[in-house]
Amino acid sequence: MQRSRWLWMVMALVSLMVVGCSVPEPTEMLPGTSGTSDFAQFQFAGSVVAGTGKVALAQPADLSFAAAGQVIELTVEEGDIVEAGQVLARLDTTVMDAALAHAEAELAVLQADLAKVQAGASDEQIREAEHLVDSAASNMSLSLAQRNAETAAAQARLDYLLALPLAEDLALAQAEVQEALAAVEVAQAERAQATMVAPIAGEVTKLFIDPYEYVKIGDAVMQIGDTSHLNIEVIDLSEFDIARIAVGDEATVMFEALSAVEVPGTVTAIIQSDAILAAFTVIVEMAAIPEGIRPGMSAYVDIDISG
Repeated sequence: MQRSRWLWMVMALVSLMVVGCSVPEPTEMLPGTSGTSDFAQFQFAGSVVAGTGKVALAQPADLSFAAAGQVIELTVEEGDIVEAGQVLARLDTTVMDAALAHAEAELAVLQADLAKVQAGASDEQIREAEHLVDSAASNMSLSLAQRNAETAAAQARLDYLLALPLAEDLALAQAEVQEALAAVEVAQAERAQATMVAPIAGEVTKLFIDPYEYVKIGDAVMQIGDTSHLNIEVIDLSEFDIARIAVGDEATVMFEALSAVEVPGTVTAIIQSDAILAAFTVIVEMAAIPEGIRPGMSAYVDIDISG
């Protein structure tokens, strides 16, 4: 029993000596290195950063009405190609139409008044005034003083009619017409704001509302973009990749939809898309846009970081 115990102790001691001899010595670091892990060293290797992204409009624009109201018509859907000046949406114009009609009616009345002022006295009015002058002068039933007074009054009336239109009356009537005309133009402009038209030829990329919704001034209704100016947005790059990319780096763009097409490009911007997640988007501008490419399509990008 005692012999077995000694034998076990000797075997344990030998095992410890073997383990101690097999412990590797500390790796000697090269001057200027900081013990970077193999993973990090791998991330920084190579002269090309590869990523995936989407085709995106270079300058999309959100469109809104300059008037508030209920949207009674949307003439487009997402993905529609539109021409400049094409009607995209309309607001209910019931109130606007009433305001315009009232303004136009007021203008018509004042224009008629101006026309009367400009015409001066009618021939009939002048004949009647002349007759009153003659009657007053020849009325022998009146005393001389009364006859002279009535004749003077009748002559004054005739002189007034002959002087028409008076400058001050004409100026007042013209001013009233101009004011009414301005009111009509305002009503017309407000009415025109109820129709949304495409400012450019392009594609409707987003609709933010549904028909019959009420919108306030400035509420985004839809997004439209010029499809002749497309970029690639690369969003799946790591922080290690972002650190190696610079604006101006050359790139090669390929498309899932066009497997045989490669397009040269250039990195034009590196944008922080999420500060909390430290996410970045790299914008690549293509030298040419292949036929058939549309916003939202998938793209593959190789960015040359050797320069």
